[in-house]
Amino acid sequence: MFPCDQCEKTFSSKAGLVSHQRQALHKDKKPFSCEHCGKSFARAPALEIHCRIHTGEKPYVCDFCEKSFSSPYALKIHLRGHTGENDHVCKICGMSFALPCRLSRHMEKHEKEKECTCYVCGRVFDRLNKLQKHQLTHTEETPFSCRVCEEKFKTFADLKTHHLTHPEARSHCDECGKSFSSTSSLRAHQRSMHMGDNNYSCDICNKSFRVQSQLLTHQRRHSGEKPFACKSCDKTFVSMGCLSKHLKTHTGEKPHTCELCGRSFAQHGTLKQHVMFMHIDKKVFKCDTCGKAFTDTGRLRMHEQVHKPINHKPIVFVKVEAP
Repeated sequence: MFPCDQCEKTFSSKAGLVSHQRQALHKDKKPFSCEHCGKSFARAPALEIHCRIHTGEKPYVCDFCEKSFSSPYALKIHLRGHTGENDHVCKICGMSFALPCRLSRHMEKHEKEKECTCYVCGRVFDRLNKLQKHQLTHTEETPFSCRVCEEKFKTFADLKTHHLTHPEARSHCDECGKSFSSTSSLRAHQRSMHMGDNNYSCDICNKSFRVQSQLLTHQRRHSGEKPFACKSCDKTFVSMGCLSKHLKTHTGEKPHTCELCGRSFAQHGTLKQHVMFMHIDKKVFKCDTCGKAFTDTGRLRMHEQVHKPINHKPIVFVKVEAP
């Protein structure tokens, strides 16, 4: 038998008890209060789950990854990430989600798409500011000027790409030597990498981070874990940002165009590499040891590894007596 904890009625099935508790008779009554924060609940099991927020108890453990949860519902939702079970499907684009609230947030993007469509070419954007930047490409306005040669561009992204043709004008970080196309990018790098307390350290390579989520993404590179999978080709990635960049390879979208040769690319980073290696012949980053020069600091740092001493373990030969 299943007794009601509010009116002492009993029921022959759990479904009957749940149906009874949902009636208006008990809906507004919340006799179970949390001794930690005073929050009230209509049912004792709900109070029990809530109290685990204060105690930190997480008795429900995932069999796949051993992650623990405070309620069976939270565990059920988590398991869908392993099984791929997504019951809530978008009727517009077909994407599926584990939770109805996530589907609702996704549907809001489709609503915004109606407001963020270019009236000239019909291209759709997820944000209004992106649409406004795009619409500059249909006008003759060129509000962004190069501080070196004064050439003008329609978008800031085009200006940043153009700055790659002026290696001598790039802004360099005094701490690590990394270079940037603008002082604002340099300042953002310094704030995130060299300022403040980096309280989250990797226990494998000792690299430290200011935000725990950055550390978790970094640790996946050591463990090989890639939880974000592409539904089109099953390729996996360490972060949602990497997956988002990859998805453009399936849509065929190539919004980043080289102003020097007209070639287009899906990712801005690929465009930067193209400009560096195809249109820039200046190698301004020199090795202090041998004088060899490179087009960027990344390749210089890779080269500098050849000058570092390698600690070889001594080889020990063991004489084996013939039987």
